Amino acid sequence: MRRTATPMLCSVVLTTGRLPVQGAVPDRGTWGVEGGPVQTGALLKFRSPSSAWLVGANGSYTYRDNGSSGSFGGQDQTAIAVRVGLRTYRDVADRTRLFRTLSLIAFYGEFGFSNTSLGAGAEMGIQRFFLPNLSAGVASDLSLLVSRDEDFSTSGPSTYSTSVRVTFTGFRLVAAVFF
Repeated sequence: MRRTATPMLCSVVLTTGRLPVQGAVPDRGTWGVEGGPVQTGALLKFRSPSSAWLVGANGSYTYRDNGSSGSFGGQDQTAIAVRVGLRTYRDVADRTRLFRTLSLIAFYGEFGFSNTSLGAGAEMGIQRFFLPNLSAGVASDLSLLVSRDEDFSTSGPSTYSTSVRVTFTGFRLVAAVFF
């Protein structure tokens, strides 16, 4: 898969340069796909040059071998998060824009126990529009989630716990293609 990523990215960049010019930034009705190196992706639908609806998702799957010889199996670990929100943009320089996103978040994961979370998130970042249809930048997220864990690993009845989590993701790279 790594071998096909570079030609595909080059193809997107070359194709992007040939798309009709929409101005320095996306306009009403423009769609965008945003992603980064950390299992995230989002679909954007611009309401105006200064705001867009956002639907995003990220997920992971891991199989952990238990490491003992002669025994069977290991443990599957899966997680998926979905967010829906509104992003606003503000110009700070030629082709450079600050953005803020407010969103609702739903999360489900299984890690030997089940976790269901609901909450809200805020994202801030900055993007540079290199072409009318291509941007790259840096973003950071802060989220507040109410989580319910169900531990079904014991031999007796499942146990439940509820918690509130505040998470700051640090900074991450983001890139977007608009069409």
